[in-house]
Amino acid sequence: LTMRDANGATFSDAPFGVLSDGYDVYPKNTDLEVTLEGAGCRLQFTSFDFEESEGCDYDYLMITSARVGTSPMSKKYCGAALPPTTTFAGMTSVTLSFHSDEGVHKSGFELSFECAAPTPAPPTPVPTPSPPTPAPTTAVPPTRAPPTPSPPTPIPPTPAPPTPTPPTPL
Repeated sequence: LTMRDANGATFSDAPFGVLSDGYDVYPKNTDLEVTLEGAGCRLQFTSFDFEESEGCDYDYLMITSARVGTSPMSKKYCGAALPPTTTFAGMTSVTLSFHSDEGVHKSGFELSFECAAPTPAPPTPVPTPSPPTPAPTTAVPPTRAPPTPSPPTPIPPTPAPPTPTPPTPL
């Protein structure tokens, strides 16, 4: 948790506590800002009393929240109604901006807050070197020995036609 004033000075590192404008009646022409940062913050108002006006143009407490990777969202509060207890989830920053003008002044605000400590980022994996890739090889088909000729099969001699025998006399 980091709490900073409008000039960026850190004034507390407590993950919880009570914030107040610190006055019985808040001063004229004052602008104060406090930023709470953490992995989720919860705000609960215990007292709230500002000059009431349409659009909260005169005296107000503006709450601006921002989650990592999103656009900030702001809402102004004035009058005597307690702002709702709000939990801001995820890695957030919540900025409380107090403003008063020259005119009417009231008792201001007090709230309790609690913010979770930021979760450390997971370690970045260190790439392990890959074994060198072997150079491509050209596949050579296995060499075959030429077939060995088989010995010729002997051809049996063709028998000679029988010789006619002369007829025997009777």
